[in-house]
Amino acid sequence: MRIIEAGDAGRETTMARMARYFSVLIPYVAKNATPWHPTEPEGPFSVLTRGAFATKEEAHMWAAKHIEGHPYGISEYEYPVEA
Repeated sequence: MRIIEAGDAGRETTMARMARYFSVLIPYVAKNATPWHPTEPEGPFSVLTRGAFATKEEAHMWAAKHIEGHPYGISEYEYPVEA
């Protein structure tokens, strides 16, 4: 995306568009963990992030299939892409 700002005497500014994706956040569980669950109850690896899905619905569908009724969260991330 190219934006020309008023008052810049025609100077062009290039701005990156932002794209987004959704990931499933999976916390540690002590019982009946799936292969997708973290194995550490505390620390930086006690919650794992899985996937980079185009929509929240896709993330929920993946979690329903792989997490088997355990709690999970969905997190949204943005990253710049060239215009």
